[in-house]
Amino acid sequence: MKKNIFSLAIIFYALSIVVISRPSDSTILKVVTLINNSNIDNIIKEISGQKPVVIEGNEYIILSRSNFGSLSYLNPIAAKYVHQKFIEYGYNSYYSPFRLYPEMKYDLETVYAVKTGRVNPNNIILFSSSHDSESKSDTLAPGANINASGLAIVLEAARLFTNIETENTIIFASFDDMMQTGYGSYQLCDSLIKLKPNLLRGIYLEALGWSGGVGPVIGSNDTIKNNILLHEALYVSNLLNFETKITSIVKDKITPIYYFSNKANNYEQVYFHQDFSKPYPYMRTTYDIFDNLEPKYLHDNAGIAIGLLALIAGVIDNSLNIIDYPEKSSSIVCPNHAQEYIEIKLSSASLNPSEGYVRLFNVLGECVLSEKIHPITLSYRMNIEYLPLGIYYVRFGDWVGSFVKIK
Repeated sequence: MKKNIFSLAIIFYALSIVVISRPSDSTILKVVTLINNSNIDNIIKEISGQKPVVIEGNEYIILSRSNFGSLSYLNPIAAKYVHQKFIEYGYNSYYSPFRLYPEMKYDLETVYAVKTGRVNPNNIILFSSSHDSESKSDTLAPGANINASGLAIVLEAARLFTNIETENTIIFASFDDMMQTGYGSYQLCDSLIKLKPNLLRGIYLEALGWSGGVGPVIGSNDTIKNNILLHEALYVSNLLNFETKITSIVKDKITPIYYFSNKANNYEQVYFHQDFSKPYPYMRTTYDIFDNLEPKYLHDNAGIAIGLLALIAGVIDNSLNIIDYPEKSSSIVCPNHAQEYIEIKLSSASLNPSEGYVRLFNVLGECVLSEKIHPITLSYRMNIEYLPLGIYYVRFGDWVGSFVKIK
């Protein structure tokens, strides 16, 4: 795990490009169709203790994620779970530990991963949630709705955008200590503001698994300054036309990313959450478990949130043309981060006898290399030493894989 005191400036290019384009409605819709709701459900079950997880070779049941009490040792395990997911999805994962109170036995940890924008890297989108939970007493705090639901959507977005190129930079983040004090986001948000990016937008997700018969709301502590981002959320909600729709824009006195407030006009934030006019009956109890959530409501919210991310991050349309997410495949490209060559190892299920070429595509959908091979080849090595650095996609028959060319 990479410890980082938020020296984020090294991640972004020293550019001042301000041109912002908008992806088409069809692009937004296509991104949303790629969401795997089973992944979201599984993450909630794992992070709320319904299913065991293996982290660094050890098996855990994350029964609670509270920072206080006899089970507080599980909170840093939850942070490691997020870190492990980012690594699994192909990102570099960063975290920074801090401790607010001397009585805390364990550090609080913000965990984040960065997807650098291809066109406007200094336009930053913070897409975030939290991995902690809270209990009314020293009991179990599974926190399936508050806030495994928001975290699961963030992690699914990170998985999805691994193979989707965007014009703007996305930071996927999971904060700690958001249930007790709300200060868990301070360090990262403060560091982002000090970077003085061209554009800084924040989306925080919380309690999106239970409706109580009321749709979700978009909140901000400055509904005037943030009206562009707020109404883009409404636009996506209407575009998707799900049964679940954003019901209103509300003014929150303090949101978990309030450190963006009272800054220059190009800093915007929204807080996407349950309408608390009808309180969640299992909040901070042992009954905040997956079985008490509303899957349809949860999945619709995932579509709205990730659709909004696709819109404001500026998905590059051509990067969707060559993406494939097979349900099951033993075919791989290795190494995943390559310098001189890649080895393509194919299963028989990947083969299409009519196809006799292995083709490499860049993120713009352009074919940069095509080599003819026997259509029943199961292993093939390609020289990629001369290719520019970046993400590439490999297509052979009906199968698509990817790798990153590095120095």
